[in-house]
Amino acid sequence: MFKLKSRSKKRSVTNKGSINLGISTIVVLVIAMVLIAAGISFIRGFFNLGEKKLAGAFEVDDFGMKPTRTDPLVLDQGKIRLKLSGEEIVKAGFYNAGNSELTSVQLNITSCTGGDLPKLDTLPQAVDAGAFAGFKMIVSKGEIGTQGTYICTMIATNGVSSAPIASTQIEFEVYS
Repeated sequence: MFKLKSRSKKRSVTNKGSINLGISTIVVLVIAMVLIAAGISFIRGFFNLGEKKLAGAFEVDDFGMKPTRTDPLVLDQGKIRLKLSGEEIVKAGFYNAGNSELTSVQLNITSCTGGDLPKLDTLPQAVDAGAFAGFKMIVSKGEIGTQGTYICTMIATNGVSSAPIASTQIEFEVYS
């Protein structure tokens, strides 16, 4: 009867384990690496921007004015200039003249001429007895709606109670 011939081809072993990449595969890999590098750069820049804007602690020696027992709350500038649509980073120093550690010192603005208060954002800090700490604050116009010069009272409280530990007057100039 009929006998079928098998047509089996012998494969050569020479291509086994070789890496054959086409041009399109190489292009796709290069584009993927570029996109990953761009993403990493974007994320790194985003976090660096956040670190610069974040309110927090700093060394009091950075602005040359040290708070003392007689002047426990000081600012790095005499007059704070605020744009109506912007914000300003201000540094303040606080000295704990008490006999015990203050666990959560916060800075707040309690009153201003004209009645409207600017907005102040900062992080609370623990301050040992007889030690001083620096605060970085983000100040914006808050409720102030018009241009002008305002005198405000800034206080330091211990977070646990709202009784002021120290206070000072600061001057704001709001402009457009």
